[in-house]
Amino acid sequence: MTWTTNELSTSKIRWGWSASPEWQNTPVEDTTLVTSHRLTLTNLQPNTFYTFWAYSSDASGNTGQSARQGLSTQYGTAAFQTIRINAGGPAYTDQLSRAWDADRNWSDGVTGGTSLAINTSSFGATEPAVYQTLRGLYADGFYVFAVPAAGTYQVVLKFAETYWTSPGQRQFNVNINGQTVLSQFDVIAQAGTNLKAVDKQFTVTPSSGMIRIDLIHGTNPNVDGNQIISGIQITQVPTVSPCDVNQDGATNILDVQQDVNAALGMIAFSSIYDMNKDGLCNVIDAQRVINAALGAQCVSP
Repeated sequence: MTWTTNELSTSKIRWGWSASPEWQNTPVEDTTLVTSHRLTLTNLQPNTFYTFWAYSSDASGNTGQSARQGLSTQYGTAAFQTIRINAGGPAYTDQLSRAWDADRNWSDGVTGGTSLAINTSSFGATEPAVYQTLRGLYADGFYVFAVPAAGTYQVVLKFAETYWTSPGQRQFNVNINGQTVLSQFDVIAQAGTNLKAVDKQFTVTPSSGMIRIDLIHGTNPNVDGNQIISGIQITQVPTVSPCDVNQDGATNILDVQQDVNAALGMIAFSSIYDMNKDGLCNVIDAQRVINAALGAQCVSP
């Protein structure tokens, strides 16, 4: 961790994991008076979100501190598991028996929500309770998650306005990995009313192994309140093999059949398909058709 001060002072970081107090772990500190500060946190676990504060004290004992900061360590070698977060709420199992984690990996903010039913009729959501809770992030709050760096991900952000009742009363921007994906976003304006669910879906290909979601206060000075979010879902987009012709996630006889049908126009074998001119129409001819269709690159010897 690095930071600078405008006068000679000490360096100290208080830190912890997840959304728990920053002083769970022994502080890291250096009492040398400097203006360029550098401290290292060690023994961090992979795929773990940590929060921390930085402190500096001058020779007279005057102390300054940063706002709460957050970081997520790299994913590690484990296979990626879909991330589902019930923002502002507890762990939850939805109608499809999918597990939603209790709220985690946030930088700051408060929780809220409602016991009133949320209208999910526009898209038949199977996780209605997720929309009844929310996290209100302060100023420029964020969530951050570690993911395997090699991959493309679908990020679904879930919203429902449970406090305000009219459009224009809450507006904010949303960035994912520094790119603006929602500008002056107004949940009620999108939904048409309060207490109605809105989902926004984005495709992200992170280069750093991190997906960071920033909720930033809008530019309208007449709008008050925190930036809200009810749920986050991150799934990995599967890589489709060029040989998976029917794109069902498997390369098998169904793909071979589809390629043969395409090449032969779904016409029964006859002498015109005796590719090797041996007087027979059989698997050897089919193999030649497949090789021609796939350029021989997908067929094992």
